[in-house]
Order: sequence, then structure tokens, then C-alpha cells
Amino acid sequence: MVNNKNNLIELFEKREKLEGTRIYRMILGLADSQYIVNQNYQELYQTISEYEKNGLILMAVENRQKFESAL
Repeated sequence: MVNNKNNLIELFEKREKLEGTRIYRMILGLADSQYIVNQNYQELYQTISEYEKNGLILMAVENRQKFESAL
């Protein structure tokens, strides 16, 4: 039992040192970055679209808070 545990630990350590593991972790990081960039794009696109539709309304004094939020 102890020998199997040691073998598993040894295999895990070997896997962590592999070039493929390093590349895989980089790809996961890129996927996270891509998700964040896409979310930022969607939020910016929605804000710009809203501003284009209601720009003059947002500039009204009574809507100052909404205007500042859009900015």
C-alpha cells in the first residue's frame, strides 16, 4: 500500500515536470484571458449601443448618474 502511494506521488511529480503539462497550464491561462476579454467586449459593446440610442437622454441633467455610469 505504501509502495503504491509512493509510486503515485512519483508519477504525479514526473507529470508536473513534463513540457506538455506546462503547455497545458498555459493554454488554460489563455482560455481564462480570452473569457475576460470577451466579457469586457460585450459590456463595452452594450454600453456604447445604449449610449448611441439614448445619448442625448443620458446627457440630461436629471440623468447625470446614468451618464456617469455609462462613462
